[in-house]
Amino acid sequence: MKKLLTLALLILACSTQAQIPDYFAGNPEWRQELTWGGAMPCLEIDNYVYYLNGDSVVDGYIYKKVYKRGEHDHSWMGDPPAPDYCTGSSFYNYFYGLVRQDSLKVYIREGNNDYLLYDFDLSVGDTLPETYFLMENNVVVSSIDSILVGGSYRKIFNLENSIYPYPLDLIEGIGFNQGFLDEVPDWYPAQLLCFVLDDTTYYPSYGEPCDLMIVDISNPEVQYPGLKIFPNPSAGNISIKFNSGPNTMVNVKVSDISGRNLRDEIWAIDQGMNVKSLDLGSFDKGVYFISIIGKDNETLGRQTIVLN
Repeated sequence: MKKLLTLALLILACSTQAQIPDYFAGNPEWRQELTWGGAMPCLEIDNYVYYLNGDSVVDGYIYKKVYKRGEHDHSWMGDPPAPDYCTGSSFYNYFYGLVRQDSLKVYIREGNNDYLLYDFDLSVGDTLPETYFLMENNVVVSSIDSILVGGSYRKIFNLENSIYPYPLDLIEGIGFNQGFLDEVPDWYPAQLLCFVLDDTTYYPSYGEPCDLMIVDISNPEVQYPGLKIFPNPSAGNISIKFNSGPNTMVNVKVSDISGRNLRDEIWAIDQGMNVKSLDLGSFDKGVYFISIIGKDNETLGRQTIVLN
């Protein structure tokens, strides 16, 4: 009888350890910061939060709706006065995209397809697969630690990358220490300041203060979706990633730091997240601005690009 009881307890313990947590339960929030210095002496600073708000069913799969809210600031590091392009703040709160969990993998929806966002089925010595935001194929798991998150232990994969100077970790169910939905590796990396479940901080350590009140979330509608330009700096050929909301046509404008409009194009796009290419190889080296304008002259995003 004692042997049977011991065996039953062992099976129960193994079963408990094998359970995979629901990564998106408990109202998770990712608090992040990003400082971009590609247009020095003008710094662009974003403080923002990724959060979930509702579900969406697509092709029989249940996705979590991810929103992003935050503040975009400028800081002039040169001699005064600061030029117009490096002043002012703006706030945003918008629908970012759809994600879903499948066992130890997380997928992000773009257009009509799912793309691998994270694969947490890793061991020491494994090379991380290329994913939606990780475009390197030389990131290796060097060691594994753990962290308590919401009543279960999650793995922390300590990573090595011979060409990247910043420490890089992958936290199970949370993402990289450089952010949940941000390019990795990036020479101007984001930083995951804290991760919260049900108003309790679990990363970087339990119970630490975590400032989530950047923007009021009572009305999470598209306000200033922003855009991502990569590579940045660039020699001329760039990709532009942006959320179009309900728009199917947008106006793309390129201007210099004096505000002169140098290019004006109309793009036909899909509703939601888009990735488009733009060739600026004929432009001189310098700092430029790319703006995406939707219907009713609504600014969908504005970003600095450095050509070198």
